This record gives sequence, structure tokens and C-alpha cells, in this order.
Amino acid sequence: MSGGGQVVLITGASGVLGGALVDAFLASGWTVVAGRHRNAVRQRPGAFHLVPLDVRRDEDWAAAATAVSAMGVPLGMVVHNAGVPAAGLVARMGWEDWDDAMDSMTRPVVAGTRALLPLMERAGGGHVLAVGSHAMRLGGAGQSAYAAAKAAMVGACRALAAELALGNVRVNVLLPGLLDGPMLAGLSEEERRRRLSATLLGCPNDPSEVARFAVFLAGTRSVTGQVFAMDSRPMAWA
Repeated sequence: MSGGGQVVLITGASGVLGGALVDAFLASGWTVVAGRHRNAVRQRPGAFHLVPLDVRRDEDWAAAATAVSAMGVPLGMVVHNAGVPAAGLVARMGWEDWDDAMDSMTRPVVAGTRALLPLMERAGGGHVLAVGSHAMRLGGAGQSAYAAAKAAMVGACRALAAELALGNVRVNVLLPGLLDGPMLAGLSEEERRRRLSATLLGCPNDPSEVARFAVFLAGTRSVTGQVFAMDSRPMAWA
């Protein structure tokens, strides 16, 4: 689906999913603004722009909003994809690690959306898409901070969906699932098999497939307040 001359701002663009998101939106005619912080982001030809963006800093969000506004192209979507591993056992984890997980994955959904909201409202509406994780409902040893941050992200997005609906700004969450790439490559063969056995299809998900779904979602007009799981792990009805 064509972006129709709109801008999408994507955080965490240096990772496997972030790169797939950038490529999918560019292929669909969007102007892509990619946030760059710790890791290098590969340049692309065409309507691709890099902005320095530490998602934990309000001043960086304000600067990114100014840069997007100066382009003179409507902002149609922001994808909150940045994150940190935040691994560690509760008994050994320092509060600074816990706070960094919240500051890197939960707070940006609110701070970034607030900074960019006027641009989306000026364009007549838009989308906020947050990349979550099954860890929010499954937990797992060593994932307390990560799971808590992702769960809080979903709660914030549910509230934002209700608050922003009158302004025609839709808010949804995407659970990418077990992605093919470094996430699984770093596991032992036994642990890889164990995780994949929890899926109905017994295979990892393709980052480009997740990215194409994000592009599709950006083109919808009546979908908000939803959590979409992108792999074949069954989810209980709420």
C-alpha cells in the first residue's frame, strides 16, 4: 500500500526488524525518517533521512519533530521500535538497569507520541505503532525488567488509543515473535528448538513479513487499540 507522500519516523532502525521496517516503508512510497543513536544505520537511496535520536531524551524528540516538520511532508506514522535487552535476575539487577528498561521502551511511547502528535493532528490523523514482545505475558527468568517495560508499553498504548481517537490518531501494538536473525542465532540448539516448539508452525518469523504488516496497518483507517501477534504461538482470549 502506497504511503501517499507521508512520513514515517522509525526508532531502533539499526536492528534486524528496524532495517526491515525502513526497507518496507521505502518500497511502499513513504518518506522514512530513521532515528540514530548508539548503532550505525545503513544509508538508503531515495526518501530516507537520518536524525539523531536518543529516545530517552525529551529534547531529542523535540528536535526530531522540528526536523520532520521542516520537510513539509505530512507525518503519517511513528514506529516505536527502539529497545534494550534488559536481561538480569531480579535478585542481582540494579535499579539503574530497571530504570533504563523503562526509559528506553515505555517512556518513549508517551514522550515521542506527545512530541509528534501535533504533526499527525495537522495531517488529519495518523498512526502510532509500538513494537512489543510476548515476554510481557510469558515472562521468563532474567526478563523481569524487559517484560515489565513491554507490559507497561501495552497499557500506555491502550490508554493512548482511547485518548487520541477523537483526533483520528490510531494506536496499536505489534508483537514480532521469534524473529529469524541474531535473536535465535545466539541461542544453543536445544534452547532454539525449545522456543520454536511453542509455535504451531515450528519456525521463526521473517522480519520482512512483520514489516509488511506494519505498512499494511499504516494504511488502515479504523483499527486502533489492538495488539497483533505476528507468529504462530496461540494467544489466549482475553
